[in-house]
Amino acid sequence: MSPKKIIDVAEQKRLNGQLMGIQDELKRIEHELTLHQERVELAKKRAEGGKKLLDAKHMSATEFEKLHEEYLTLLQHLQELERTKVGKQNSLTEIHAQLEQLPIQVQARISDLQKAASDTRQRRFEIEGRRVFEIRSPVAGTVDALQVNEGQWLNTMQPSPLMAIIPENSNLLVELFVPTRAVGFIQAGQEVKIR
Repeated sequence: MSPKKIIDVAEQKRLNGQLMGIQDELKRIEHELTLHQERVELAKKRAEGGKKLLDAKHMSATEFEKLHEEYLTLLQHLQELERTKVGKQNSLTEIHAQLEQLPIQVQARISDLQKAASDTRQRRFEIEGRRVFEIRSPVAGTVDALQVNEGQWLNTMQPSPLMAIIPENSNLLVELFVPTRAVGFIQAGQEVKIR
């Protein structure tokens, strides 16, 4: 199975699971709304009957207020249930839209991953190219005055000499300055090491 298909199936299962859960919640809310609407109608009739009894002085104001408060509480709860139902319906619509956009999103994700993999390969080749770079001298000779160390990065944008090479079979002319206190120790034809 291709990576695209695996991602597509997994995401589709997740969204379908959410869809089924919201549909079940909506059924429960609709059932609860039906029952609650009946309770509100009964409370409204009791409050209206209580108003008539209050006007006829057969009920106290406190008892009527209790009936009226019960009606308002049930009405408020009914409105909350209706808001919850609208919210769940919006979630349902959003999940349907996500399911429709899923193939496009999966393809975009795969394209992003392929681009990232390609960028990583390109960087790896660049790093390997930088690491293994051989420089050959135009002449045979002895390396002198090495300006770089092994593993050191070089700035190719501002080239500078890496080393000095003394060609083979060439004469080296050295002009040597000696401190006055060492002059007494030097003799003609003496070997000298130059560093």
